[in-house]
Amino acid sequence: MFFISRALPLMMAIIVSTETGAADQSEAKMEEQYDKLEAKGIPKHIMVWMNGTMEIDENGAYTPSEKSFDWKTLCSLLKDGHVLCRFINILLEAAEKETVKCQKNPTSMFAIMTNIESFNKGCEQYGLDRKYFLRSEDLWELRKGSFCNVINCLHNLGLLANSRSFIPKYTGEVTN
Repeated sequence: MFFISRALPLMMAIIVSTETGAADQSEAKMEEQYDKLEAKGIPKHIMVWMNGTMEIDENGAYTPSEKSFDWKTLCSLLKDGHVLCRFINILLEAAEKETVKCQKNPTSMFAIMTNIESFNKGCEQYGLDRKYFLRSEDLWELRKGSFCNVINCLHNLGLLANSRSFIPKYTGEVTN
């Protein structure tokens, strides 16, 4: 019994270490995937498409500069879900579908998660495959690997919008 009680913490440490190592490898793979998408210009195409689609209000609610663009800037703009909801609502209106509700300037994590759920609901109504939906942590964690999921979602949303002749056209290339 003494041996088991002393060995258990060591075994638990090995298990946690193995899980952490696997998570680090997974994150590294996702970062590599993001770098590949970035090399193809996909994030920039998404930003240009979103800028062309959305009206920029007098308070500068959505004003990323193409020249100073990086993934952290885009992630910071999207992380509360409000811009995403505004964006999907423009697509839904153009498709003559019901828009989703959104909370402007959410202050609680619950409100942010609700906005992201609303965005996903709008994506579903628009016809985007559920496998491209976002998780709140994809935006909130501010990690390059997780943000790859956001880029994949918006990229596939752009391709879907193109198939429906939405203007402005999304100019990102088809990737496999």
